[in-house]
Amino acid sequence: MAEKEKRMSDIQPTQLPIDEKIDKDSVLDKDMKFIEIQEGSGKFGDFLFVVISEKDDDRRLGFSTGATVVCQKLIKARDNGDLPIIGKLIKKDKYYDII
Repeated sequence: MAEKEKRMSDIQPTQLPIDEKIDKDSVLDKDMKFIEIQEGSGKFGDFLFVVISEKDDDRRLGFSTGATVVCQKLIKARDNGDLPIIGKLIKKDKYYDII
């Protein structure tokens, strides 16, 4: 019997489960729980898909970001076993950060 041929979709990672995709600017300056991340590459370079929730809400919200400082901090938190973690996404001029 011939082995089943794989499809490209069989080897692509599935997106993390979320309840709603949001614009990251909608959660600026609010304490949020950063739950998990997924790394990806796209037309404009490397990025993260980030899953968050409000501190007192279990709904999973997701957004993508290529902001270098945000990506570095979240990858470090994941690698150190610190996710989920409470943080605040901020924007200074045109640059994003997490504090």
